[in-house]
Amino acid sequence: MAMIRKGTALDGRVTVTLSGSRVEHVHLDPRALRASTDALAAAFATAVNEALAVDRTDVIDTIRAMADDVQDQRVEAERRLAQVREELICSTARASADLETAAEQHRHLVQQLMRHVEDQQPSPHCSIS
Repeated sequence: MAMIRKGTALDGRVTVTLSGSRVEHVHLDPRALRASTDALAAAFATAVNEALAVDRTDVIDTIRAMADDVQDQRVEAERRLAQVREELICSTARASADLETAAEQHRHLVQQLMRHVEDQQPSPHCSIS
């Protein structure tokens, strides 16, 4: 559906309605006919340009709104990235601490096993050369 836009001139006595890129309707108040042909032609051009300017303004406003949305999305993405980065750092720190704890437990078990082996007497069936 084409966008309908209006432009006016001569204090509202000349109105041009655009539909998409076409002039859909021109309204001339009978009082507009009192103006000179040059003034009437200029009023017609002014009304058309005003209707076209509305379109440009709408496009500019739409682009600005879209740019604001993109900016908001970028800020949210950066916030989320910082949150994920922080979670990753914390997770890595926890994993590192868990690994150190497991390594310490492993060292402790190996030491216990070594002490146990050292305390054992060889069986008579073992030949020690």
